[in-house]
Amino acid sequence: MKQQQERSILVIDDNAPLRTELGTLLENGGWCVTLCEDGSTAIRSVTARSYDAVLIDFSLPDIRGHVVTEMLRMIIPRACIIGISFRDRKEEFLAAGADAFLLKPFDIDEVNRIAGMSGSETRGMA
Repeated sequence: MKQQQERSILVIDDNAPLRTELGTLLENGGWCVTLCEDGSTAIRSVTARSYDAVLIDFSLPDIRGHVVTEMLRMIIPRACIIGISFRDRKEEFLAAGADAFLLKPFDIDEVNRIAGMSGSETRGMA
């Protein structure tokens, strides 16, 4: 039987407790997780390796999430990018190239559902 390849996800959020909790939940769901606290670190991370999915907060300490999303989309065009925020930032994220947007708090199953599909199937969802 062929072993399923582990999926990788980059979680970008400046809220350390939330970032850690998301990482744990995603790891428990079978993801290989990398955690970043700001946009600059995230950009360096995607230039070093590719990711299947990215979960990115809007309010980051150095660069707004939708601006980072534009950069990530150029570097890892096939990744599923999901924007997250406590405020409705759907339009900003989708215009920047995100595949979906989730309003905090959200169910981790939604991330798995969206990221489990290809970007072309999810663009503009949620």
